[in-house]
Amino acid sequence: MSNTPTQEDISSHRPELEVKGHSHCIQNQVKNIPMATREIEHSVSKGKRPVPVTLLASVFALLVTTFIVSGCFVVPVPIIISISWIEGAEIHNNSDAVDPTWEQLKMFLYSDKTDELRYSGSFVCGDFAVTLHDNAEAAGIKAAIVAVDFGDSSAGHALNAFNTTDKGLLYIDDVGTSYGIGCSCDKIATVVVGKDYTPPSIFPCPGYQDTWGTMGKVTDMEIRW
Repeated sequence: MSNTPTQEDISSHRPELEVKGHSHCIQNQVKNIPMATREIEHSVSKGKRPVPVTLLASVFALLVTTFIVSGCFVVPVPIIISISWIEGAEIHNNSDAVDPTWEQLKMFLYSDKTDELRYSGSFVCGDFAVTLHDNAEAAGIKAAIVAVDFGDSSAGHALNAFNTTDKGLLYIDDVGTSYGIGCSCDKIATVVVGKDYTPPSIFPCPGYQDTWGTMGKVTDMEIRW
């Protein structure tokens, strides 16, 4: 029987999050689509001449660009990172750090602010993983960094691992978004070769889905303590 915590385990006894003025990012972005797009929709609804395919393609590209630039994809558009990244990552271990319980790990993650940092071209998944690792070690919690490959995907991913005393080895993805969502981005991941990487939130945010978008199927991984 697996020791991986269930969604009920993850949500139970979690501190309540207070989020005000929070709305779904896609709903917000629809309001920002240029007027030209709305004029096209109006023309079609009024039975005017068909919209050229090239124009429709341009509108589609515009929408995709809008969502990417605004950070509305649940998973940040990744910077290319290979599994070999893990070998050169500079991490700082604490010889006195110990393995935590799942409850201790949750309390640490809830208080740690790594996930609130903004994802950008100069601060990517590897930086999140190193930051969380060093923060955990400084807090007396033994941590690892993990590199994952997705095969045909143009990018890999970085996250963390903790060997809890009651739930076994757990993978934590602490990567934040490029736009900030106003609450936790802490996620628990299943990292198994051949399985999709689709992590659920540890502390679900009101107004957002509990499960984050898939990054692809895991083809290789490496862990470093």
